[in-house]
Amino acid sequence: MLAPLLVLATSAHADPARRATPPAPEHFFLQHADSVNIHIGDQEGAENRSYEFALALDLASDNTVVATGHGTAADSNLYAGSGARSWETDDTTTWKTVWTGTWTTSRAGLVLSLAAATRDCTSSHRESGRAATPVACPKPAAAKVAFTCTRDQVTLDNGDVQHVKQVDAWRCTAATAADTGEAPSTWLLGIDTCIQVTGIDVGWGGGKAEYHACPPP
Repeated sequence: MLAPLLVLATSAHADPARRATPPAPEHFFLQHADSVNIHIGDQEGAENRSYEFALALDLASDNTVVATGHGTAADSNLYAGSGARSWETDDTTTWKTVWTGTWTTSRAGLVLSLAAATRDCTSSHRESGRAATPVACPKPAAAKVAFTCTRDQVTLDNGDVQHVKQVDAWRCTAATAADTGEAPSTWLLGIDTCIQVTGIDVGWGGGKAEYHACPPP
């Protein structure tokens, strides 16, 4: 069963129709969580994958950008059986990345040119009856990453098809998905609205996204 969550908000409050480009400074927030449970037939085991990510992104009036993201990804496996056939494994990665760079306008919208100023990452692997041991981080972020941001309209699902609401957002997509490392490669930044996105299933096949209004963090 999937239980993903993505929450984004901006601190600015103005008429979105008049905001082809953001009047800096602006501060955006992003939170993303995902979880999936996979059960093996005949009760022979199960796997749980979980993912949490949070981002704070600042656009300054001098066209500079600072984005700080941190998160945790975990993968736990339990194999049931008798004797040597029973074991479990746990893999956990925790990271924090600070990107700095510039933002510019383009005909499409915005371009974020970022470089990984600092990156801290730890990853471990544990098996039954043994202590966790450090391993290499599986998805290191690239030294540089470029995002193209375009204006988008998101239809909020409020459970009432007769009174749906559309809100404006920036949809920022990395030129190369792998460049963001463990972080999502698409950042949806709500304009004057906190947007909750469900159904993403990061890294494990993806699902149909749904959007909901939520209080700002």
